[in-house]
Amino acid sequence: MTNEKIIASVTLKSHTGLSIFKHFDKFSFDKLDEFRPKIDNIDKVTSQLTQAGFNIEAQTDVGISFSGTKELFKSEFNVNIRQRDLEFEVPGKKPQQISFFEASKPRMLSNRIAPFAEAVQLAIPGFPFHNTNPPTPIPAYYFLNVLTDLPARLNVAGLHTAGITGAGVRIRC
Repeated sequence: MTNEKIIASVTLKSHTGLSIFKHFDKFSFDKLDEFRPKIDNIDKVTSQLTQAGFNIEAQTDVGISFSGTKELFKSEFNVNIRQRDLEFEVPGKKPQQISFFEASKPRMLSNRIAPFAEAVQLAIPGFPFHNTNPPTPIPAYYFLNVLTDLPARLNVAGLHTAGITGAGVRIRC
């Protein structure tokens, strides 16, 4: 169990000083850029984690996922890590069990990456909401035939008869 791979992600500090944890009320689609980290800080954190002995699993322009052993996480982030096992039921199947790791602190940070990062969090598993065959909705879905049903529903036959088809028109969003 000591060599098991534990995966975590880094929440980097934004280039504006806004914190996703402290300023979540200001977080919106229009303000995504205000929460982006400095690109060079991503490289700095990646370098620091690699020097500490972690493996980089993924690196994007907004964050880093990395992995390491339980002992490495304990020594770098000064936390206790334990394995948790949860059992859950899926209708029509035997109870299933999922295992994951949990840290003694939900958000961790080490001195090595503190100048560039807000927190490190362990990956948590996803839980299925239903089995692989979701129930059939009642009533059954009605699917439109694009070539026949849509023109009829939009009442465009007169336009088509007049030669107006929309061919060559581009729609930009």
